[in-house]
Amino acid sequence: MVFRKLLICISIITFVNSCIRTIPPEEVYISSTDASIPTGEPGAPGTDGPVTGEPVTGEPTTNPTSCEFPFRILFMLFFLFSVCNTCKIDSIKPTLTDPATVFTQTDVPGECVTTDVKCARTDTQVCTDVKMTANGIEIGTVSNNKEVTATLKCGEDGSYSNGVVTGITQLGCNFMACAEPTPCSKCNIDALFPQMEPGTSLTYKSFDVENLCKYYEFLCKRDDGKVCRSIELQVIFNSTRDGQTTLGSRKVEDEDIDGELRCNLNGEYIFQSQEITQLSCKFDDCVDPTPCTACNFAALTPQPADIGGKLVAIESIDRFGCTEAQVICFREDTKVCASVKLIANLASGPMILQEDTNTGTVQTTVVCRNNIVYPYGEREPVQSFSCEFTTCA
Repeated sequence: MVFRKLLICISIITFVNSCIRTIPPEEVYISSTDASIPTGEPGAPGTDGPVTGEPVTGEPTTNPTSCEFPFRILFMLFFLFSVCNTCKIDSIKPTLTDPATVFTQTDVPGECVTTDVKCARTDTQVCTDVKMTANGIEIGTVSNNKEVTATLKCGEDGSYSNGVVTGITQLGCNFMACAEPTPCSKCNIDALFPQMEPGTSLTYKSFDVENLCKYYEFLCKRDDGKVCRSIELQVIFNSTRDGQTTLGSRKVEDEDIDGELRCNLNGEYIFQSQEITQLSCKFDDCVDPTPCTACNFAALTPQPADIGGKLVAIESIDRFGCTEAQVICFREDTKVCASVKLIANLASGPMILQEDTNTGTVQTTVVCRNNIVYPYGEREPVQSFSCEFTTCA
């Protein structure tokens, strides 16, 4: 179409140039006298021309119709080829029989007509599928919804198209298996959220399951860079069962924890057969862990008195950029013991970090926080580690 318009524009320019050449200049300036110039004397050259009887005006004589007609033809052709602006959505609108459904359209500005169209329900019902068709061919579909949209483009032939579907003469809206949504899609998620302390957040993502019920994934998180000894996502029950319990598992040495809840068929959040009235994030012993790369683990791992036993600490960097270590008790002589214990000696007394039977080795992770070594998930400094091997052979 652009090529056709270009040809027409070139033709217009050609016609304009040809018309301009037929128009004399407005003034003629005589610079010399010639024998052919009229002098007004009888018998002088140039005075015997035919007499027309028309008044002399001094204006150039032109023929308006010689240019006017081609111009009219060319402009008619120009607009004739601009048919991509002539599509009319009203001529292809779908016929809707359900009073709770509507068809709407919005034109998008541009050289050619582009129209966004939508089939939608105006009530609260939700359909398993909503489809839009053009000439009986599907051009849009959504599931578990109440509306569907599509975009139509006006072509050079003056008809709408959508993708491979061209020459559209009829649109259709199909709403299938529509019904009022079940209560399990209407749980009030906002009512569960508590007032969060500064530097923390509780967020969620919602998902639809096959029967239109909703379930949610929650995330308790420290937003201030602090690492906590432990974090729990808790649920608080209504008055029929006072108290609260942990939703999912408890996490240690972390900055966030997630959990999941489903909206029950009665439109309530239920956990352990009880209605939930609120969520709660419990952050324990949360601190900025830095500086945390200068812990001296080797100084805390003296060698066992038991000959053949060995105690080592293998360092690495955790996801917070802090040093951590795998502390390992093992037998260099490959003996198997009735039991092996890995002990952290604290100011409050010894703490068994790991114990196993019928083995020659045990190990556990310890962390560095503020350049102090702690047992994993604890906040009492380690003074030293030790191994206890029992009945090894």
